[in-house]
Amino acid sequence: MQQRWFLEVSFMGGAYHGWARQPNAPTVQQCLEEALALLLRQEVETLGAGRTDAGVHARSLWVHMDLPDLSMGPKDLVHKLNSILPQDIAVHRAKMVPQDWHARFSAVYRRYTYRMLARKDPFWQAMAWRVYPFPQIEPMEKAAQLLLQHRDFGSFCRSHHDAGTTLCEIREVAWEQKDHVLEFHIEADRFLRNMVRALVGTLVQIGQGKYPPEHLQQVLEAKDRRAAGPSAPAHGLCLEKVGYPEGWLD
Repeated sequence: MQQRWFLEVSFMGGAYHGWARQPNAPTVQQCLEEALALLLRQEVETLGAGRTDAGVHARSLWVHMDLPDLSMGPKDLVHKLNSILPQDIAVHRAKMVPQDWHARFSAVYRRYTYRMLARKDPFWQAMAWRVYPFPQIEPMEKAAQLLLQHRDFGSFCRSHHDAGTTLCEIREVAWEQKDHVLEFHIEADRFLRNMVRALVGTLVQIGQGKYPPEHLQQVLEAKDRRAAGPSAPAHGLCLEKVGYPEGWLD
């Protein structure tokens, strides 16, 4: 009988073309499934809570898989997987769950952080975008609040996308300055491909004085990717958390 498992995975995305398997490029899903196959001596298919673009990081991405009865417990599974996986991918938790739990469709929110640097810093360069001239926070804060008033984010979706809808519910946006590192936090029920990076690129243009904060309203109403700014680099973006119904993963 198959048993459903949830795995909590984190990774540095610099060496990978995103989470999802691709035919001719290394991905996080490929590495995880190869490690599982080596450990369990059988092919294992995994399904993640969502896709990440090439170069994007994840602090906590939940993945589900169906396995036969194992001869090891969750702690041993985590330990043995981590001994096989490369240094830039880690499994933090493993949990047996009901069969109807789904890593993607059961999720109720996703939370991302985008990080920018005001100066060169070798300790952050792999996870933050060094921006020059560095943007002013106040106009970006004012513009970001407009996101809470909208549901259609077609202007921030990759052209020729395959999403069934461009509607999203953004629940929280916040800017946080930590010394020379500026963080943009955003939480929503779902995100479109390239959405956060396109939002950040547009907000940075506003912070650099190229447009007033009200410009974002025009971009949102256009529902056209050409109206928004360029996408911010992938390496500054990190998936921080995927949320599920209360009590599920305690």
